[in-house]
Amino acid sequence: GFTGPGYFVAHYTQRGELVVDYRVLPPDKLPAWPKIIPNSARLSRFIYNGTVDYLRRVSRNVIIGRAYRREKPMNAWFALVRRELGAATVGQNKGAGAKGQGKELTI
Repeated sequence: GFTGPGYFVAHYTQRGELVVDYRVLPPDKLPAWPKIIPNSARLSRFIYNGTVDYLRRVSRNVIIGRAYRREKPMNAWFALVRRELGAATVGQNKGAGAKGQGKELTI
């Protein structure tokens, strides 16, 4: 990609919100992953530079979030919805996880 992977560091606030902070880069990466470059470099500066996402769980399978840039809220809201794949969905999905082996991101 043109923008790069957009590395970030995640942490929790005292209120229990998950913060995805693109202003802070991780100290290392997995060997197979692309080189860590600042989010201010290349075209990623238009997407990740100065950006922080705040996420809040609203139900077991739904997380909502909003992006901020330079401490100001952006007009960018999003929802992450986890659909549990079970016996009833086997064969209905042709993509990853079609065998009912859903994975959960714990936040």
